[in-house]
Amino acid sequence: MDQRRYGKHKYEFAVEERMIEFRVHPRSKFDQTPPVLRKPLYLGDFSLDGKRKFCHDKRNLSYINVDFESSKQGPPLQ
Repeated sequence: MDQRRYGKHKYEFAVEERMIEFRVHPRSKFDQTPPVLRKPLYLGDFSLDGKRKFCHDKRNLSYINVDFESSKQGPPLQ
């Protein structure tokens, strides 16, 4: 089956299976508020640039605020 007729090459399908994509959406273009993450998937603490750490929790399906100070602490227990 030729997968290029679907608009993607077969190697792109292989890459997508191993990639996890995080979209970081700023709250405002002109405001300096921290960005938020939109992915209802738990990965624990992770870092996008080696300095700032983000905590993601699947229990909250809405926007998740980025916490720069207490990144080593896990998500609050409910």
